[in-house]
Amino acid sequence: MILFAGASPVFSAELQILPKVCAVTQDTGSCNVTVKIKFSGPDAAEYCLKIEGRGLIRCFQNTGQFSETVNVNTKDSLVFHVEDTRQRKFVAKNTLVVRHFKPKRLVRRYGWDLL
Repeated sequence: MILFAGASPVFSAELQILPKVCAVTQDTGSCNVTVKIKFSGPDAAEYCLKIEGRGLIRCFQNTGQFSETVNVNTKDSLVFHVEDTRQRKFVAKNTLVVRHFKPKRLVRRYGWDLL
């Protein structure tokens, strides 16, 4: 752990999600994806995995690492949190970013030869 004067502590816990980005067309509107989640913390504790604004997914007891697979259907980006329930604080977070795009139509123009 690294501490600087006046700075908040840096946690050694890590939360990985795959995929990190979901791209959807404006017509589709929502992202329907299976997210693979891996967590590794500094010590064995009781951790709960949550999605901001959606609530609890699952809790894990007496472990320093876990993995989970979650199916999500969303129009907006989602923030995943891991909370240490004994100390009542978030120890890691990661975001699934949802990007909306408008597909471009490619028009090919044949017959424009200058030679």
